This record gives sequence, C-alpha cells and structure tokens, in this order.
Amino acid sequence: MNGILFKPDMIQAIIEGRKTQTRRLGGLKEINKTPDIWECLNPTATHLVTFYNEGTAFCTRVKPPYQAGETVYIKEAWRTRVAFDGFRPSQIPDDAFILFKGEESSLVNGRWRSPLHLRGVHARYFLEITDVRAERLQEITEEDAKAEGVEYTEWFIPNLGLDGKDNLRAFYYLWNSINKEKWESNPWVWVYTFRNKEGK
Repeated sequence: MNGILFKPDMIQAIIEGRKTQTRRLGGLKEINKTPDIWECLNPTATHLVTFYNEGTAFCTRVKPPYQAGETVYIKEAWRTRVAFDGFRPSQIPDDAFILFKGEESSLVNGRWRSPLHLRGVHARYFLEITDVRAERLQEITEEDAKAEGVEYTEWFIPNLGLDGKDNLRAFYYLWNSINKEKWESNPWVWVYTFRNKEGK
C-alpha cells in the first residue's frame, strides 16, 4: 500500500471533511521543464496519460503515482515505545502501540520519527482515490480550491487577478509555501480526488 504526505493542517482538514482533493507533481518532472510546449491528450485516462509535444510531434506516456480505486494511507509523524528506539521501522512489530502528534499516552515515550518512515500497518487514516486527472495548476477553479481544504485569512497575497476568489488566493499561498514549482510557472499536476475511507 502506498503512503501519501500532507501537512498537519491539511490532515485536520481531511478529518473534518473539508479536504477532498490534492494536487501533486510526482512523475511530471520532465514535462514541467517546459510545461507550455506539452498538450495532454487524455487527461483522465486510466493508468497512463499521454502528453504530446506539437513542435516535435513527440508523445510520452506518464503513469500517475496513485490510481483511481487505490487506497493509500496518510503518513504522519509518529513514535512508539522507547524500547523500539533502536529498531528500523520495518523491525517494529505490526501490533506495536503507535502515537501520533496531538495524542498522549504514558505508554509511549520513544523518539519522534519522520512521517516518511511510517508503515501502512501502523497508519490511522486511509484514503480511497476516486478520480485522477492531469491539468495545469492554474486551471484550478474556486470550487476545487475549496475542495483542497484551504481556508482564506487576511494574508498579504499578490493580486494575480484573483480578487473576490478567496479560496484560490488561499490555495496560491498554500501551493507556493510547499512546492518548488511555483504557481507562476503553471506546471502540470495530477489532481487526485479522494474520500476518507476508514480509521484505525
């Protein structure tokens, strides 16, 4: 089972039902070196999406890292008993007691570990990917920005032609705060729609 990373505030938005979409760059590095020269021929295709370069008549096919129908787990910072501090994640028993940020227990006093090293067997939140498509980042709508779980506050955000579009302005701020490919470069992204499937 594949894992997926979110910022803590976005995990909370998922729990509250406010976040049902996420946009990701994975697998599109070569396309995004020159995003403007590519056209996506089948943005909602299953398994492989075809990008076409009109200038060279070259096609390339890219597989989204996550597929519609797939269940993924959310990777979070975690800890377990101090007795396991010298263990690699793969060595920690499947039934070990795991603690996440915001939880408290006198049984768990081990060191905090990176979300990257959380195994699916220890995860507490799972998402079912219900839809996948490719699009340019700036194609996002006000409605989709809301589905990204952002909440507008009075940040200083450049105009960008987004006056009156508070969700888009908030998403712009979120995107540029966590991604190297900035809003202004308008990269190709995968748009994943999901539902919160189950809890541990």
